[in-house]
Amino acid sequence: MSVVSLPLRLVCSVVCLLLAAYSTLLAYTNYLFCQGTPGALTEAIRLEPYNSKYLSALAALSPRRSPELLQRAVSLNPYDAQSWIHLGRNAEINRHDPVLAERYYLRAAAIDRMYLPSWTLANFYFRQQNRDKLFEWARRALTVTPYDATPLFEALWFMSPDQDRIAAAMPDRDQVLLQYASFLSQTNRLPLVNPVFDKAISLSPTGVPLSETHPGVPLPSPAAAILDRFLQAGSVEPALHLWRRLTAAHWLLRYTTPSPTRPLTNGAFQLPLLEHGFDWSAPPVAGVTFDQFPDLGQIRFTFSGTQPEACPLLEQYIPLQPGRRYRLVWTAAMERIAPASGVTWRIDSFQNGSALPIPTGLTSPDLTSAPDAEAFWEFQAPDSSVSGTEPRTQASGEHLDPKPRLFLITLEYSRPIGKIRIEGALSLRNVSLTAL
Repeated sequence: MSVVSLPLRLVCSVVCLLLAAYSTLLAYTNYLFCQGTPGALTEAIRLEPYNSKYLSALAALSPRRSPELLQRAVSLNPYDAQSWIHLGRNAEINRHDPVLAERYYLRAAAIDRMYLPSWTLANFYFRQQNRDKLFEWARRALTVTPYDATPLFEALWFMSPDQDRIAAAMPDRDQVLLQYASFLSQTNRLPLVNPVFDKAISLSPTGVPLSETHPGVPLPSPAAAILDRFLQAGSVEPALHLWRRLTAAHWLLRYTTPSPTRPLTNGAFQLPLLEHGFDWSAPPVAGVTFDQFPDLGQIRFTFSGTQPEACPLLEQYIPLQPGRRYRLVWTAAMERIAPASGVTWRIDSFQNGSALPIPTGLTSPDLTSAPDAEAFWEFQAPDSSVSGTEPRTQASGEHLDPKPRLFLITLEYSRPIGKIRIEGALSLRNVSLTAL
């Protein structure tokens, strides 16, 4: 062994021991930090006084010492954006010094260009009633936010109900635009929804954006909720516009757009029921089991005999031209169900602003009267501007209103007087509705 190698090995051994000791110290202080108590954090700071993270954590638990601890934290790490934000809150809330608070908040935003500093400044300027600064920082926050932006939308509308200015503050992000369109629909600003949704669709014209892709869901949830909101308000033309844009941009695949001449969607039952918009909805009914067989183009209702005496089985919103005659065609098959058992189609109407359908008195013959064969029912769409249940009689050559009105077609069961509740199965296929 050489004379030089022995001291070198000793030095290496000492260095390794020191590194091991320091690693142990770091692990112990991190353990104390994870305890999250004032005593543990104080001990962690004593052992590792140059860690700004420990100082910030202790400041959150020690309001009286918070300014001093935060100042020490930012002096050790000037890039600690959260500590600058906490200093700003202390200056604004405890010291009532908005000028100093703004300086701290802006320092945090200069360090960190992500969501939290921008969101903090937007809230600060909202509290200060500074409209221009609020819009500036709200837009910055919306540009990067990964969260629900509804609080920002509410702040902008509260501060300045200027729809054009607020629309200009929206970034070109499909996720934010979808959230904003949903916010507008939920706050009854329905006329403003479609331009926002159109812009969101234009950002992804060939398919559903990644932010809204969910396996097994054929329609993005914001679009489904907005469509339902339009229809519940009786706004048929905005709902048709949105449905048309969704199908054209392939956000809604394989579904056709209804029209006053062919108002029914998915009458072959080969596509999954969306339960939203202009597609079928099968309300859950106790004692009734619903099944769909897309390969066969068929749906099936199985009645246990314990179902309610009257219940809806299938529903769809449809646009009809008032005063025009229509033909509804279907094929039904029965198992263990006697004729005239109380299964019929019904047409109800909606008016703008009406939350509930208005009865029209239009009811088809009983489906169970002619099973296993194609059946049809002809009716005239009533003028929904006329109150009452009687449809308007169309005279020869009478001018029809070209604008469609919103109606609801319902397949319902109602126990006839003197009969027991049905028990068995009803299958339905090849449903179509066309204008004559």
